Amino acid sequence: MLKQPQKCNHLRKDILKNNKLELLGVKENNLKNIDITIDHNTFNVITGPSGSGKTSLAFDTIHAEGGRRYIETFSPYTRQFLDRLKQPELKSCTGVRASLALEQRNRITSSRSTVGTITEINDYLKIIWSESSTLICPDCNIEVRKKNASVIANEILVDFQNNDFKDCIITFKVKANQSTLDSLFETLSKSGFSRVYDKEQRKVVKIEEAKDLEEIYIAVDRFKKIPTKKRLISSVSQALNFGKSQIHCFNKKKNKTYSSGFKCSSCFESFRNPKPSMFTFNSAIGACTNCSGFGATLETDLKKVVKDGNKSLKQGAISCWNTKSKTRTKKKLLDYCNENGIPITLAWNQLKQKDKDTIFNGDSNKKSTYKGINHWFERLKKKRHRMHIRVMLAKY
Repeated sequence: MLKQPQKCNHLRKDILKNNKLELLGVKENNLKNIDITIDHNTFNVITGPSGSGKTSLAFDTIHAEGGRRYIETFSPYTRQFLDRLKQPELKSCTGVRASLALEQRNRITSSRSTVGTITEINDYLKIIWSESSTLICPDCNIEVRKKNASVIANEILVDFQNNDFKDCIITFKVKANQSTLDSLFETLSKSGFSRVYDKEQRKVVKIEEAKDLEEIYIAVDRFKKIPTKKRLISSVSQALNFGKSQIHCFNKKKNKTYSSGFKCSSCFESFRNPKPSMFTFNSAIGACTNCSGFGATLETDLKKVVKDGNKSLKQGAISCWNTKSKTRTKKKLLDYCNENGIPITLAWNQLKQKDKDTIFNGDSNKKSTYKGINHWFERLKKKRHRMHIRVMLAKY
């Protein structure tokens, strides 16, 4: 009678007991035949001075051997598509595991780089914001929604209910002067339009009788009762095409204006469709107009421009104009002060606040040639793409 063979677990137990990484005779790069034991499942740090072999031990030995043995577990067919890894120089290695290496490297960053741009989170956020954003008219403070012919047709059905649809007319407005009116009417007649709505008389007239009207509303469709949804959408769509995305509905009691696209229903202001480039500072469309998307603005610091308040204008109180290249600019300031009664020999701290403001902000008189220190800095900001200009602006 055959006995059932017993399971052999001694090899598995030995592997489980070996909870350490043992390296013997490591000679990789500048390592000199070292032996090392590292406990698994613990936080270990390799330290030492530059050139001591930290990278050689961590990356070129432990990580390389772990990756090499991990690849060896694949089938020969799979291994032929993978790069062969060099075996590090060492006598023996036990308890090595497959590893994940995060190398230290210097990322190329710019003044526009943030955590969002480096991790590419901003690319997803700008898409989410463009799809889920709500447009609010800045003048009317109401929500602006994108409308098409179907949406406008539903609004007309709500605004003109039951008896209000009697003599309801859908029109679009055209603009033309007397010289082009005949050719316009001829073009509209060829397109099938033969009636015009007289807004003052509240009646429909023939297109030939509408030459004296101040506002010309071309009639597209007229209803005696509530129309079918299909007919209403068709008429609205036709009026939108000829009326440049705007139509007008009239009856004897009321008149309404409707617009397609992103237009405010109150003031009819047009807005651009939301798109991802509007929600990123790396785009000229979405960047702040003050900082151009850099997140910082260049402002003139009074304490840096006037470093010594005990000096007069003649002695060089304006430090940014004390160089030889700014002699002409300084002379313009002194001439302006002499012409307008601003003392140039009095200390800056003793000048009137009104005179100080004039020196910085310039003369309010448009005929004056002196524009002020702030205007001078604003001109320089337009040239800040030049290195020496940026260096000088940083000083003040």
